[in-house]
Amino acid sequence: MGWSPETQQAIDETMDEVERRLRWRTEAGGDAFPWHCGDGLGSPGMTLLDYFAAQAMQAEISSAGMNMEAAIALAQAASEAGREVEEQVAFNAYAVARAMLKARDKQQ
Repeated sequence: MGWSPETQQAIDETMDEVERRLRWRTEAGGDAFPWHCGDGLGSPGMTLLDYFAAQAMQAEISSAGMNMEAAIALAQAASEAGREVEEQVAFNAYAVARAMLKARDKQQ
């Protein structure tokens, strides 16, 4: 005796979603700060992509806050891309993070 077609479809969709999320975490560099308890419970933490992006974002915000030319360049880049400055900072941060993961993969 098997599942009803509706139940089987829900199971299949759930498994597809789980596989999609696992692929994304792998593509995002894996987990940055996972923790696990002895009973197998834990948290995957943020992805390495997110961690690298946070570091790059901090550097860009700090640079723009300390250097008027950097602040002007950031505002101009945002304007040219049709973004708000905050969106441009996030865009730049993830671009740097993806480049860091790519460079890391080439060295391994």
